[in-house]
Amino acid sequence: MIRPSKRSQFLCRLTGAITLAWSCSGIHAQTVSEGHLSYAIGAIRFLETPRSVMMFKGDQLLGYSSIQAGGWLSPAIQASEDGQIHWGAQTFDSATGNQVKPPAASRCLAKVAIGPTALTTVEGERLVVVSPVSDANDRTVAYASETRQYPGCTVTARQRIGQADIDHFFELGASKSGAWLIGSASDGTILLRKWTKEWTQIARPPDVNGILSANWSPDGKLWLLANELSGDQVKPALFTTEDMGKKWERLAFIKSNVPHYWLEALRQLSAEDSTK
Repeated sequence: MIRPSKRSQFLCRLTGAITLAWSCSGIHAQTVSEGHLSYAIGAIRFLETPRSVMMFKGDQLLGYSSIQAGGWLSPAIQASEDGQIHWGAQTFDSATGNQVKPPAASRCLAKVAIGPTALTTVEGERLVVVSPVSDANDRTVAYASETRQYPGCTVTARQRIGQADIDHFFELGASKSGAWLIGSASDGTILLRKWTKEWTQIARPPDVNGILSANWSPDGKLWLLANELSGDQVKPALFTTEDMGKKWERLAFIKSNVPHYWLEALRQLSAEDSTK
């Protein structure tokens, strides 16, 4: 998900199951000007500014998302495991840049009432929505999670994330393994939900200084990108776990170690390259 904040997160609402299998050689980045970044995924190029993210096929503008307060995008930009990129209600094939038929569950977005500050993600025929719950003074007191199933778009799972778990959630994603939710409280919050279970908070790696993004591979491996202090600089660090956070392994943050479909990590690598 881009989150062009101080931590330069990519697609704050770019969540997606993002099991996208494009070649890393198809991802390029260059600094266009101060505060601007250009990078491409297959045939689709992204131009990121401090206030917006635009998608292009060649010189043709495919979509434009504005960056809202908190860093998330409207409309959301997401990616799916079949190589498609979703912009709002429209879907594009990353290999060709052409518009294609959207996934079934995305049709539920037009059928149910979803607030402007809600996070959404689609995995197959499932739509997951996480929305803030406010009190009479418009203060967030909890979050509500719903999973809806296409074609009826009926609620199949509902959970209230109560006061002990209040956070500023900025990334929601899903894969065949389940859904993940990332928040910014303290040094970062990670919640996971297997499709047959409820949301569960897991331990983050030690000594991290904020979480940037996560990705839960269909094989059950969880990947995490977090800020880590290196000398007098804060740099992204790569971690993975196969036991729901009981044991984390730190890996070198290089392109060959990153899942090809994890957009935020690939964007971070591109941003790092552009500053060298």
